[in-house]
Amino acid sequence: MTLPGLSFIAFSCPGTLFPAAPPRMVGWFGARGQIQAKRIEFVESEKRYDVIIAGAGPAGTAAGRMLAETGVRVLILDKARFPRLKACGGGLSPHIVPIVGPLPEDVLEASVGRVRFSYAGGRPFDVELEPPGIVMVMRDLFDNHLLQCAQQAGCEIREGREGTAVAAVEVVTDGGETWRSELLLGADGPMSRVARSVGLLPRRSMGIGLSAETDVSPEDLERWGGTACIDFGVVPAGYGWVFPKRNHLSCGVATTLPRLPDIRTRLYDFLDRIPATKNKIHARLQGHLLPYCDGTQTLVSRRTLLVGDAASLVDPLTGEGIHFAVMSGRMAARVIAEGRPLREYEEQVNDEIRLDLQYAARLASLFYRFPGVSYRIGVRSRRAVGFFEELLAGKRTYRSVHAELKSLFSVRFLRSIGGRRA
Repeated sequence: MTLPGLSFIAFSCPGTLFPAAPPRMVGWFGARGQIQAKRIEFVESEKRYDVIIAGAGPAGTAAGRMLAETGVRVLILDKARFPRLKACGGGLSPHIVPIVGPLPEDVLEASVGRVRFSYAGGRPFDVELEPPGIVMVMRDLFDNHLLQCAQQAGCEIREGREGTAVAAVEVVTDGGETWRSELLLGADGPMSRVARSVGLLPRRSMGIGLSAETDVSPEDLERWGGTACIDFGVVPAGYGWVFPKRNHLSCGVATTLPRLPDIRTRLYDFLDRIPATKNKIHARLQGHLLPYCDGTQTLVSRRTLLVGDAASLVDPLTGEGIHFAVMSGRMAARVIAEGRPLREYEEQVNDEIRLDLQYAARLASLFYRFPGVSYRIGVRSRRAVGFFEELLAGKRTYRSVHAELKSLFSVRFLRSIGGRRA
């Protein structure tokens, strides 16, 4: 059986894992790795790896780099050729950079020391960040840098390869190439064919975003330098953003809703509210999906693990996913390198990422249900903003923030909403 794009269809017969021209049992995995169909055939011996990674984004390269540094034989496949365009705001929180290592100057676009919050274009509130603030990157250069680091660590890279038959021990591409491995990491994004083919994460909470890389005048770009804008009330259940880059402004809107038919109109309305982008020279639009974390569904099957967006590890409050992609990739790599049961990877993701993001989901549900009131008593509160700064720096968890805000604002919030939606 062959599914569109990637499909998981093969694994070795009992006995020696990689015999010469072995008899093969071919089928496809269902949930938790049960065989759904099978047939016997002979195949020629091909190059073998310990781990094949589908997807060369931050999650895949983080896992590959760490595995290769421990001597594991790794192959990373991606259908794109790098550097490739990637829709994303491109803001890196301070605690990500030490994990991925120093970034070269050509990857660093800008540094943000101030965040300006607003609600529907009004009631602005500035927050000064402690150094180094937020690091701004363009994802094409950032992801390409991480891929080069993985290659330098010892990973083999195959770009422009669209898998037509992929299994926990064998991958066949549309070019007729065949590779074998013992384990497979699905790092292939929010619509992961890896996940669908092995029956993982059958239900996902998917938001959407629309970004606009916006060319503005040198004067407007200079005036915007060092400041990021986050505006609530631009789209339902979401926000708009403007991030400074080296030669332009990265703008966009994002929502936790799965559909928003007028999202393009809302984006242009948002850009027209801001003096710098109202006079835009050109805007390049690109849409993207946001696979929000909404529970603790299974992330592993018999020989397959999901990481990053493929594992639905996007923050439901902020839409940030790079940090959790890198974290999950490294967690998976550590479990594999140490020869531990794959279920321990899922347990660690639950303990260190997903359980905390459930508290982020609670905050998002409240905030986006009553955005006006939440902005007035939350975002404009010095104490609440302090929690945001500590979250950004990796000094706080959503669980602790949820507890603090619950006790701090419960009475004020109930009085403010007065039984009415903001």
